[in-house]
Amino acid sequence: MCPHASDRMDSYRRSRDAQKNIKLFRGEFWPDAWIGPTVPQTAPDYAEKMAHLERVFQSANILRECSCNWRDGLISEPFNWYLKGQNGDRVDSESDATAAEAEQQLQRWMDWVEQQAINADPKSTNFQQSDPWAEFVLSLGVTGEGALRLWQPARYAEADDPIHRIHLHAPKAGTVTVDRSESDGFIDEIRYTYHSGEETQTMDGDVVAIATPEADDPLTVDSGGRWLIQYTAGESIFTPSVKRLQNALNHALTMMVRNSEVAGFREKVFANAELPEGDVERGPGRDLYLYGVPAGDPSSPEYAPVTIHESEPVDNASLGAAIEGRRVFNLVAAAY
Repeated sequence: MCPHASDRMDSYRRSRDAQKNIKLFRGEFWPDAWIGPTVPQTAPDYAEKMAHLERVFQSANILRECSCNWRDGLISEPFNWYLKGQNGDRVDSESDATAAEAEQQLQRWMDWVEQQAINADPKSTNFQQSDPWAEFVLSLGVTGEGALRLWQPARYAEADDPIHRIHLHAPKAGTVTVDRSESDGFIDEIRYTYHSGEETQTMDGDVVAIATPEADDPLTVDSGGRWLIQYTAGESIFTPSVKRLQNALNHALTMMVRNSEVAGFREKVFANAELPEGDVERGPGRDLYLYGVPAGDPSSPEYAPVTIHESEPVDNASLGAAIEGRRVFNLVAAAY
């Protein structure tokens, strides 16, 4: 298999897994995440019983809680940065006026990003976060990939304040593709595909060229050799073992509801009892007599003893313990 075909297959698998994880983040567990007993599809009442099971299906989205705890742990504190001079050495902004001015402009831009994030198109993100940093972190944790993109909206192209021309966007997982050199593994090209088109970035020395279908000539930016789209990939925190724990929690919650249902509506089996000819009034304060099935000589029959078997719910303590046990991994995630 050629390297490009392998990359395409890997990209396809990553995209497929990302979409499944996004569904789990949104709480879309039924029916794929149900691991409990079900009804054979050949059963005549299959549709009816599965509809009832779907109605009582319970879930507690611990995966989402873990993801949000992880996000908050990474971005809840202010970012730390430092500045370097042209020689590569760090510059103390407290003693260098130029560095102090650069730091002030950087902070102005960070404030501008937060101010403008509320205007982001919800269709361009997976998690609808009002902060691109939060969107990026959630995407990385849930889908295993994330990207940050610097761009310039047309309406701000001629803004008086240069800071207002630079916006930050966290694209959806799967919309950024990185092509690398087969010889050394370095990036040759980055493509971002969105609902109405795409942009392609290439690098020539320190200059990034951004090509779009609607522009005759690419936009060039002297970025100092840095790409204007930063892409990161890693392992999702939605590991197979964590997903199984989530499924087990949903199972225990659903079985608890089913158990309560049994407790409120018990099934009774009357063995060796004749069916009454008409309706029988039942309830508190009423006496109910049931005759056994006649046996022996019809002229002087004997009647079989009537026994009543009533379904009993199981003790909820075991289900409650299971539910609390499944929440342990949420506490672990909260510690990060």
